[in-house]
This record gives sequence, structure tokens and C-alpha cells, in this order.
Amino acid sequence: MKQQPLVSIVTAAYNPGPRLAACLESVKGQTYPNVEHIVIDGGSTDGTLKLLQSSALKWVSEPDDGQTGALIRGFKMASGWILTWLNADDTLQPDAVEVVVKTSHRHQETEWWFGKLIVLEGKKSHTVSPPRRLTEAAFGFGNPILQPGTFFTKDAFDRVGGLDRTFNLAMDFDLWLRFFRAGCRSVFIDRVLATFEIHEMSKSGNRPWADFVLDEMKAYQKQDMVRGTAMALGRAAAHQSQRGGRVRKDALHEELQRLLESHHLPHDSASAARAAASIEAALIELQTSLVGLRHLRSPLNWRFRETRWRTRRALARAIIRG
Repeated sequence: MKQQPLVSIVTAAYNPGPRLAACLESVKGQTYPNVEHIVIDGGSTDGTLKLLQSSALKWVSEPDDGQTGALIRGFKMASGWILTWLNADDTLQPDAVEVVVKTSHRHQETEWWFGKLIVLEGKKSHTVSPPRRLTEAAFGFGNPILQPGTFFTKDAFDRVGGLDRTFNLAMDFDLWLRFFRAGCRSVFIDRVLATFEIHEMSKSGNRPWADFVLDEMKAYQKQDMVRGTAMALGRAAAHQSQRGGRVRKDALHEELQRLLESHHLPHDSASAARAAASIEAALIELQTSLVGLRHLRSPLNWRFRETRWRTRRALARAIIRG
């Protein structure tokens, strides 16, 4: 391994507005010297082209078929041994790349590194920490790793087939799941590596969360993970049933039945879907009120290792609120 391997960062953009400047500066200001930044722009009309023309980086600006396709194009142009992508409205901590490279030297058998993430939403911010050790159960209840600040080797990326352009929202989860199932060794870095912003122009800010969950369901289906598929339907049902931060049990039951029937899951997977729906409903309501505890009464919640883990998380949230 080279002492200073090239690290390639790909950014897909389309009319990103002023946030792109902060993204570019966060990469330009890295304390690690050997960084390649590639921007694939979908033909923006908001001044992005002028910004790119004044930047010393690789870039393309022309109509494309969306974010995932743009990222695929960017990674084909990349020359780095370590890869990542950074959304046009997100930023890296100044020493993020340096920390990842140093970690790769200390753990030379690893191919995949991820750390903590600051999430901004309006005037509020909080830090998200992924599991220190990835397990099947952690992946069984949705994406355990937020994408910004997650790095991987080109070898691992190519070995699992890269990004799947059929995914529009959960392309990261699909890639992580394939890394995990392929046995790619990972390391959790106990540091904040990036900042992720949720705003009205971002996918996370203007798309219903159920859309993300249903896209994750496709990744489970690709891996023939029936229980993960069922639990994704349960989580989607909870989000589609919620109104004003509340999830009525009758509405949840009706929506869950509709999704189960429309996706033709095996009959014995219904229990997993119901358990996941109950936990997700509890987590939704516990954001604002302890009334969410009512969804935790079902003994089904303790039947599956994935929902046991989430039930403990929901109870911890209730204790903090109380």
C-alpha cells in the first residue's frame, strides 16, 4: 500500500445553489494532500457552471439520468485507491481524508471505513453514530450507516459491482449491504467525518421517508432477504400511516395489509412486518410524546433480533424523554 494513496471524491450536482461552494471548499481544504475531486453536473442553470469553471478540479456538465447515473460516471473517471462520494450540499471535516488514510494503514486488511456524522436540519443539529460493529441484525432494520464520510477501496467497489443505477434513493444502502454480504472488512472511526444537511431542496427534505424505505426493500429483495423485505414493508406502512406525528393503529393495520398483499410476500413473513411496523410507529411518536409507548406492548416486538434491538432503542428514547 502506498503511504499517500490517491483518494477520489465524486460529487453529483444539479442546480445545487450556494451549498456547492461549501462542499468544494471542504474538499479543497483537506489536510491530506493527495485528493482528486470529480464533479458530475446534470446541466445546472443556477450558476454552478461558472463556479466549476473557476475551480481546479475535474468536472462535466451536461444532462444525465439522475444522481446514481452521475455517480457511476464519476467513479469511472476516478483514479483513486480509496473512493467516496459527497453530496453537493454536504461537507467533509478538514481532516476526514487524513483520518481515513491513517486508519487504512493501521488496519491494512480493511476495505471500508465510516464514522460519525453531524446532521443539520434548520437551526438544529445532532450527531449520528453508526454501530461500531456491523451485524446482520443491524442491517435488518434499514440503513445503519449514513453515506457522507463513508469511504471504501476501489477493489471492494469493483468486486461487488459498483452502484446500481436502478436505485434512486437507497443506492448507498444497496452498496453497503453488498459490501457486508461479500465479507468486506470494515472499521468504525470514532470521529465526526462529515456534515449532512436536510433542507427543502434535498431528497431527504422533500421526499416522504416511506419512499426511502421502499427503495431499501429492493436491496433486501436482491439479496433474497425475506425477513428484511417484510420489515421494510412494516416500516414503510408506519411512515405512510402517520399524520402529524401520530400513527393510528387501525390506519397502520390497513396500510400494512395493503403493502403485504401488493408485494406478495410469504404468509409467514407477516409477523415480521407487523413487529417492524409497531416499532417504527413507536419511534415516530416518541419523537414528540411518550404516547408512542403504546406500540411497544405487542410480544411480537421481542420475537426477532432486529426488532429486539430497535425496541431497546425505543425504550431508551422514552426514558430520555421522561
